[in-house]
Amino acid sequence: AAKTSIDDETDRIKKLMAEAKKLGIKIVGAHVEGMERRAQGASAGDNSDEISIDAVCPVSDLLLVRKDGDEDKRFTAISTGKKIPMISFEKNMELSDVLKNLFQK
Repeated sequence: AAKTSIDDETDRIKKLMAEAKKLGIKIVGAHVEGMERRAQGASAGDNSDEISIDAVCPVSDLLLVRKDGDEDKRFTAISTGKKIPMISFEKNMELSDVLKNLFQK
């Protein structure tokens, strides 16, 4: 909603992810846009994408990241530091194959 603050949204997401963990549901964090979508391409002072990354990625069970969205290696650092598997892909067209491979196992 237009009047939802990033803090409200972050709190909602944290509660949702905590409930998923409690129920044994795996969390897949995904960044399917390039660097231009992250805060560098947002309006001045808007760091909501970075706040979202901080809220979701470190508690995910798997990260799906478009390669050009990880040019600064931020997702790689989270993946390595938290020992979270990360699958990178070049183009969004590839994502359906990535998901098929994941869920066929």
